[in-house]
Amino acid sequence: MTALALQADAVGQSLSFAKAAPILAVAAPLLAAGLAATFKGAGPARLIGLAGALMAFALTLLAAVEVLAQADPAARIAAVAALLIAALSVAAQALASRTQAGLCLLVTALAGGAALLGATPVAGFAFLEAAALCLAALAIATAQSRAERDRAGGALIAFGLGAMLFAAGIGFSGGPMAQAFGLALMTAGALIKAGVAPFHGGFAAVLGDRLSGAPALAALGLALSAMAILMRLIDAAPSPALQAGLALALAALGGFGAVYAALLAAGAANVRAFVGLSIAAQLGCVLIGFAADPAAGLALAAALIAMACGLCAAIDAIGVNGQERLEGLGRRAPLAAAALSVAGLSISGAPLTAGFLGKWLLIEAVLEQGWWLAAAAVVASGLLAIAAVGSLIERLYFTAPLPADPPTVLPAPQLGRLLALAASIAITIGLGLNAAGWIAWARYAASGFGLEAAP
Repeated sequence: MTALALQADAVGQSLSFAKAAPILAVAAPLLAAGLAATFKGAGPARLIGLAGALMAFALTLLAAVEVLAQADPAARIAAVAALLIAALSVAAQALASRTQAGLCLLVTALAGGAALLGATPVAGFAFLEAAALCLAALAIATAQSRAERDRAGGALIAFGLGAMLFAAGIGFSGGPMAQAFGLALMTAGALIKAGVAPFHGGFAAVLGDRLSGAPALAALGLALSAMAILMRLIDAAPSPALQAGLALALAALGGFGAVYAALLAAGAANVRAFVGLSIAAQLGCVLIGFAADPAAGLALAAALIAMACGLCAAIDAIGVNGQERLEGLGRRAPLAAAALSVAGLSISGAPLTAGFLGKWLLIEAVLEQGWWLAAAAVVASGLLAIAAVGSLIERLYFTAPLPADPPTVLPAPQLGRLLALAASIAITIGLGLNAAGWIAWARYAASGFGLEAAP
C-alpha cells in the first residue's frame, strides 16, 4: 500500500473508534465495576475502579469532541454533561472504599450513558433509572443500621415513583393539552432524580446522616444526568410556547429549591448535613441555569463539581459529624479545612472562585430572560450561604475547642483524599481566575439551544 493509502486507512480507523467511543465509555466502567466486585482486598478493588473511571473519562472526552462537531445542540449539551459526570466518577473512585467502589462506578457509568447515549428522552431515562437503582443498592449495601436500610428503601420507592411518572407521560399523545400533560409527567419523573429540593427526598434517603464522599459524588452525577434529560425534554417539546413554559417552570422550581435547601443548610445540625444541603441548593441554581441558558448551567455545574469534590473529600478526611467538633480543625487538618473554606466561599459566590463566575453568568442569563424572581432566588441562596459559611470558617480557624470536649481523632490520611482536596482547591480558584476556555466550550455546546428573551 502507498503511504497515502496507509494514512487514509489510519484516519478511517480513528474515526470508527471515535464513533464507538460513547458505547465504550459506558461499557468499560461497567466491566471494571464487575471486575472490582470479584476482589476481596480493598487495594485491588479500588485500583480497578479508578482505572475504569479514568478509562471512561478518556473515552467520554473523545466522544464529546465527536459530538461537539454535530449540529444538534441538545446532543452537544448532553455530551459536555457526560464529560462532567466522568470527571465526578474519577473523584468518587479516589474517595471510595472497597464496598463503595464498584457500585459508585456503576452509578456514574450509567448516568454518563444516559447523557451520552440517550438520543431521545426515553432512551436516556432508561439508563437514568438503572443508575438510580444502583444508587439505592449502594445505600442498602453500606447501611449500618435498620433505620439506614429503611431510608434506602424509601429512596428506592421515590426513584420508582419517578420511573412510573415518566412512563405514564410517554403514553400521552394527541392534542396540545395531552402533550403538555405528558410532558409535565415526564418532567416530574426526571426531577425526582435531579436532587433539587423539594424533590430531593430520594437523595436525602440515600445519603442519610452518614453522608460519605464517594456516594455523594455518585448521586451528584445522577442529578446532572437527570438535568441532561430535562434539556432533551425541552428540546423535544412540540411547540415554542411549550418549550418556554417548561423552561420557566424548571426555573421556578430551581429557584424554590435553591432557597429552601439553603435555608436548611444554614440551620444544619452538623457538617455532613450542611454539605448535602449545600449541594442540593447549588443543584437548584444549576437547574435555573439550564432552563435560562444551558451555557450558564454547564459553567455552574463545573463549579459545583469542583466545590463538591472539596466538600466530600473534607468530610471524609476529618471524620466528624457535629459542627461543634470543628473548632481548631484549621490547625490540625489544614488541607481539609482549606478545602472546606474554599468550597464554602465558592458556594456563596465569593470573588476569585468558580462559584462567583458561575453565579455571574447565571444572573446574566436569567435577567436576559426577564426572570427577576429567579435572579432574586439566586442572590438569596448566596446570602444564606454566606451566613452559614461564615460560621463554619469561624469554627475552623477562630474558635478554640472547649477543655471538656473530647479530642477529635482524625482518620489516617489517604493519597486519594489528599489529591481530591488539593485538586478541588486548585480548580475552584483556577476557574475563578480564568475560565475563558471552559466558558467558550460551554457556549459553543449550547449555541442554537437558548430560548428567546422574554419581552
